[in-house]
Amino acid sequence: MGIAASIVSAIGGVSASLEILNKLLSAHTSKEVADAVSDVQSKLITAHTVALALQEQVAEQAEEIRKLRETAAEKARYQLVEIIPGRGVFAYFYDGTPFKRAPRKPAVSEPPHYICQRCFNKGIKSVLQATSGRHGNLWHCTECGRYLPLGEWPRHTVEP
Repeated sequence: MGIAASIVSAIGGVSASLEILNKLLSAHTSKEVADAVSDVQSKLITAHTVALALQEQVAEQAEEIRKLRETAAEKARYQLVEIIPGRGVFAYFYDGTPFKRAPRKPAVSEPPHYICQRCFNKGIKSVLQATSGRHGNLWHCTECGRYLPLGEWPRHTVEP
């Protein structure tokens, strides 16, 4: 059930409860009173249950939105660059500009670094490590195990 439908249902339950209370006030026998009270209690329990479910949904969605915004802000700090021009070897580059992680928290600075393109596109932040081996100098992703030619440390800048 969607949030709007749940709200309408909750409001309908409260409205019905008020109507039953009005009938209760005009009831003449104890049986009519008991039936009306039982009906009101049932409607109020239903309305309360719907309201609690709505609060839970809203909290879950707010948390999901917060995480998505945080991820988008993190990805926005990086620029896809060709680490060896003309070779088709790409990675994400961060130039070291300080950034804010969350409201009311101080800016954080990290050194310039490269992130594995394959992993970053899957939502994993894996900093490429410079290493040397029998094939020369390489970038190594410790997450996916990929090796990329290192060449010289390129001096990339992120354009605004």
